[in-house]
Amino acid sequence: MAASKRLPVAARTWSSLPKPSLGSSRWPASPQRYKAVRQTPFDLALFPSRSSSDQRRSMDSGTTDSASSNPHHAQAGAPSPDGPNGASANRASANASSTSGAGSPGTSLHRAGAWGASAMGGAPQGSGVPEPETAPAPEAAPVPAADPTLDPAPDLSAAPDPVAAPASGATPALDADVIVVGAGIAGLTAAALLAHAGLQVILLEAHRQSGGCAGTFRRGAYVFDVGATQVAGLEPGGIHERLFRHLGEAPPAAEPLNPGCVVDLADGREPVRIWRDSARWRLERQRQFPGTEPFWQACALLHRSSWAFAGRQPVLPARSLADWRRLLAALGPGSLASGLLVGASMADLQRLCGASHGESGQRLRRFLDLQLRLYSQQPADRTAALYGATVLQMVQEPLGLWHPQGSMQSLSSAMERALARHGGQLRLGHRLEALRPPPRPGESWGLEVRQRGGRPQALRAREVVLTLPPQTLEPLLGDQLPAGYRRRLQALEEPSGALVFYGAVRRERLPADCSPHLQLDWADPGPLFVSVSREGDGRAPRGQATVIASVFTPARPWFSLERQSYETRKRAALAGIQAGLERLLGVGDGDWTWAELATPRGWARWTGRPFGYVGGLGQAPWRFGPFGLASRTPLAGLWLGGDAIHPGEGTAGVSQSALMVCQQLLKDRGLELELA
Repeated sequence: MAASKRLPVAARTWSSLPKPSLGSSRWPASPQRYKAVRQTPFDLALFPSRSSSDQRRSMDSGTTDSASSNPHHAQAGAPSPDGPNGASANRASANASSTSGAGSPGTSLHRAGAWGASAMGGAPQGSGVPEPETAPAPEAAPVPAADPTLDPAPDLSAAPDPVAAPASGATPALDADVIVVGAGIAGLTAAALLAHAGLQVILLEAHRQSGGCAGTFRRGAYVFDVGATQVAGLEPGGIHERLFRHLGEAPPAAEPLNPGCVVDLADGREPVRIWRDSARWRLERQRQFPGTEPFWQACALLHRSSWAFAGRQPVLPARSLADWRRLLAALGPGSLASGLLVGASMADLQRLCGASHGESGQRLRRFLDLQLRLYSQQPADRTAALYGATVLQMVQEPLGLWHPQGSMQSLSSAMERALARHGGQLRLGHRLEALRPPPRPGESWGLEVRQRGGRPQALRAREVVLTLPPQTLEPLLGDQLPAGYRRRLQALEEPSGALVFYGAVRRERLPADCSPHLQLDWADPGPLFVSVSREGDGRAPRGQATVIASVFTPARPWFSLERQSYETRKRAALAGIQAGLERLLGVGDGDWTWAELATPRGWARWTGRPFGYVGGLGQAPWRFGPFGLASRTPLAGLWLGGDAIHPGEGTAGVSQSALMVCQQLLKDRGLELELA
């Protein structure tokens, strides 16, 4: 299909436009002629071309149309990371000095005034993004303030008053045994497991919905998954299936992906189809990468060993006698043998197996770089062999990748039900602003929390599980953070940001055999990972499809751009992604019935992470497993979970990290937690 002319960008600013009610029933779901309008200094999207009065009527409508039965999700008006209700320009960078050490991988969450509750991969915060002229200093990230256009002020009539300080010598009353911070998949899992074990649990979340990067937002008739678009571990014996069985909750409806992904290396050859059937995948890779089978056999051996080791639920890294006992009990002959490769990368493994030579070896390396970047945020030469060998086998039976029905939010909703079933509390719109360690051993932690648009509150708990990125510890704890631990957090490498395109198109414009998940080795702005909705999966009206395309990008430079430079760069990124989608899917600019682009600035607003970092710490050999950050911190009663903690990355990884945290916490209380 010939490329159509690029659409111009009008000169109007978001402040001069009526604010849309994105769940309005008047929002067009059918294809129309679209024009581009400037929505904010940071956002490009396509709006229907119609009269300004008609546009104002539909945009100002207060109608909502939530896809979730849980009213707290409020998906009908939930903003995308950088979309039409996106970054309200504000000047809230006055608190940026509190973000020392914020340059770490999808690991720091910025707060209005401090740091708030968020998810494993960054729970939505619903806060604003600073204007370009308030660009951060080199070592400080901007601190977004709450955007009143995103969430109405809560009803505080029933909100508890701040807890008064106890009389001298009195023991403060506990609000909960454990407070979990961040209602992403990790936080929801940890809270549900602890509540199931009989503890009194409160789960805090700054956003008005749970899910984090596995959440969902709406654009009229379209439902978009914010970040994660597929799930591992729903098969029998998988981590999600075992967790839901343990909690007595039905898992969300989902279909296995077959193929799991179609990878176009843009070399003029047929794309690589990663089939779920092991025999079919073996024939495919032998045809695509002849002479490299020893590498794949080595990956299979490492995967079996690592899977058996993980199934025995070890603690990594071990930090106590009980942790070491559990770790040693999980070791077997296979894991001891594979431990010889603990410092090796996937590129090392490819060379050791003689699979890196010639055209076939070079093509395999390009394939590995694309696939591993999805799971470890690192190319083959920076991905641990023990991790990479496992994730490359995740598509094949008896495992698999799964496409949830409705949206990714269904996974969070199921965990919310499990939490409620076992007596746990989920408090949405509650932002953590400070942590106060116990003044004496055996006493409780203090948490300073601010309800969205409301008064500050003080909460107390015996223990705290933080599923925010670990760099949030410095602004949350201040001088109470041990100096050695502070230095380690500050030394963490800077992660990537992401550009994410959210679009909708008539299904007839897509290839007849279009796979739900694809990759394209693309130069500008970079390799694309593309997710296409299935007919009848709840994401688009019949006959239409949503298309999500994401690409990694250095995050920090987006925040140093002046407004005009930012807009120019964003237009170029949008054009580059659309050109890649035309190459991959044959969809031209004029075919889109909806299109918008999120940059790291939008991700900073949605997730609250500094510079909009995505994902965890990455799975490099020097950070994986025993070399990673421990869930047990140097401060007694404070635990870490999420994508920065082993095994990290993805909904399955963060769920495994949450399970590990809960096992350690409960063991210290004399309780055992084992999944069937």
